[in-house]
Amino acid sequence: MSETRKGSNNPMFGKELSLETKNKLSVAKQGILHPNFGKTRSAEIIHLMRVNHSRTMTVYQYTSDKKTFVAKFDSIRMAAQLTGICRNHISLCIKQGRLVQNKWFFSLTPLT
Repeated sequence: MSETRKGSNNPMFGKELSLETKNKLSVAKQGILHPNFGKTRSAEIIHLMRVNHSRTMTVYQYTSDKKTFVAKFDSIRMAAQLTGICRNHISLCIKQGRLVQNKWFFSLTPLT
């Protein structure tokens, strides 16, 4: 977008679309008209999208003593899938620095 159309120079600056207009735009991109309709992604592409996502964080798993390294995961989602522990619980325990199930410690940085 050119500088002449940014901010207050944009014709839509300060305006809101009506609910009717939003619904029309939504319907116009549904089903067969959606740009990705009918396209399937391979498992490799889906994996790359997950790994390269800007919010994806490498997760390190340790035993409760925080000394014995167990595993390294590409994301919290992968850690949850491979350990069978809910990803929300893993995420919460990482934020609070708690043990998961009183036997695993997860970290976003490798412990030394």
